[in-house]
Amino acid sequence: MNENALLIIIPAAMISTAVVTYLLTKWNSNQIIDELKRQYEEAQIAFDAGFAEARRIGHRDAMQEARILMKSQEKDMRADSVKRSKFVTLGKIAEQFAPYLPGWRYNPNDARFLGSPLDFIIFDGMSDGVINEVVFVEIKTGNAQLSSREQDLQDIICLKKVRYETIRIPLK
Repeated sequence: MNENALLIIIPAAMISTAVVTYLLTKWNSNQIIDELKRQYEEAQIAFDAGFAEARRIGHRDAMQEARILMKSQEKDMRADSVKRSKFVTLGKIAEQFAPYLPGWRYNPNDARFLGSPLDFIIFDGMSDGVINEVVFVEIKTGNAQLSSREQDLQDIICLKKVRYETIRIPLK
């Protein structure tokens, strides 16, 4: 072969070798990427299934633990419930008898029991013939707190958003 032919054949062979190597690498890379994607999808499916199983088992175990705890504390919970019920009942009785108990500042004859949303309206002085003021009273026993409705009512009264209205109903 002549020298000019070698100058053309050698670079062409090198270029074709590089192109073939690149294409094989590219083809091999795509196969590797496809294989990795497939393995990732399989791993994700396995993870999701395992996670769901772990949640199911964990939920079952947590429920079982809750049942055991509830069973062990059932007696105390029932006793506490009875105790609270007694306090509520005693509180309701105390509300009714408050005007006759020590510490009541008003004439019992001036008191009108409502029970809800507040316990009493006092028409102070009514039994003497002249009403001096109207007092709204909520009875609480022990450490009992005002409910949100009672707090709202207290706020409205303190802001003097109270009025008197006469409603006439026609009779025919």
